[in-house]
Amino acid sequence: MPNPHNIKHQQTLLATYRRTLEIQLNQRAALGANHAPPGIINGIIEARENIARIKGVLQSRGILVEDDPNDEEMVQSSVSESLVQPQSASGAIINIYGGNHSRSAQVGGKQHSEETNIIMDNSYDFSGANISGSNINVGSTLTDVTQSIGTIPNAADEDKQKLEDLVKQLKGLLQQVPEAQADDATKVANRTKAMVDEVQKTKPDKEFIEINGASLKKAAANIGAVMPAVLTIATQVTNHILSMVK
Repeated sequence: MPNPHNIKHQQTLLATYRRTLEIQLNQRAALGANHAPPGIINGIIEARENIARIKGVLQSRGILVEDDPNDEEMVQSSVSESLVQPQSASGAIINIYGGNHSRSAQVGGKQHSEETNIIMDNSYDFSGANISGSNINVGSTLTDVTQSIGTIPNAADEDKQKLEDLVKQLKGLLQQVPEAQADDATKVANRTKAMVDEVQKTKPDKEFIEINGASLKKAAANIGAVMPAVLTIATQVTNHILSMVK
């Protein structure tokens, strides 16, 4: 029999991802599809992936889920995994479509990125590109966090899944933070990682987690003036990690 609490949690997550998606779509529309930064594009892709996953979970448990027009892209652009119009000369125009996974990327001149998922592990140099390095670092840090949550000992799978969902929401929000709040966004990501690293230990230090949680919420509050949802999700992350400490 489906767990009512778990179903309610999934429905709440679905509503949250849809609100986040709506914000990101509005930002993309305001900037123009050809000028939206990767943080927004990746946020849209990730939100839709999570919406599809949650809808699948609910439907598998016999729960009717109505489709929302934003759940999927209405007009699908042509996607190519290869570089289009590649030129080696300085100042070349490079159009990138689809996913590009690279450990080191050197891109000069004018870049046009459309529905692109760019993942760089080591070094990057975007000369003239409108990409915030702090957003890339925040995304990388929280990606590492979500990948390590599954190894937390003495925690129920449901609790680990909830924490992973919360961290993914936090990642999506922080990648949209204005450059003026970049330092606070980095601090939120680093404090989240510190707390998850600690709770992975056999005997986690609750006081250490509380100290980092307080610092995280303070940084999130600084961002809250422009993005209130960051403080809400950051507080939920902190409280949920503390609840996992025995």
